[in-house]
Amino acid sequence: LSLVLLLTLLAGLVDLGRAFFTFIALRDAAQEGASYASVAESDTLTTSNDVASYCSAIEARARATSSNPVDLSSGDINVETLINGNDCTSLSAANVCMGGAVTVRVSHQSFPLTMPFLGTILGSQTLPLSAVVVDTILTPACQ
Repeated sequence: LSLVLLLTLLAGLVDLGRAFFTFIALRDAAQEGASYASVAESDTLTTSNDVASYCSAIEARARATSSNPVDLSSGDINVETLINGNDCTSLSAANVCMGGAVTVRVSHQSFPLTMPFLGTILGSQTLPLSAVVVDTILTPACQ
């Protein structure tokens, strides 16, 4: 009986370690995207197409940070970019300027648990994981 209890605890710790490792990968991806957004060549933005490509580049930078064992290019991983609290793709070029806050949120909505009993205790066999990083845009000056 005690062996079953100890093995269950051990398996739960393995799942906890996997979840923590995945969270660290998500946090690193969000940090990379926010760092890129703060120093990217945003001074060349003139049209909404330029802003859309700027936002796409931030997402691509966040997704490119890791592929093994956490695949950030999969459909389960969402990358959301906000500038001054607004969706990046809905902004004009004048809104992307120095001093603005850029928020990059990377989330994994269905992180799978491998321990069957743990899902019974938690009520779900998956966990939502999310990491948010806020940074400041450094270039260019606002018009």
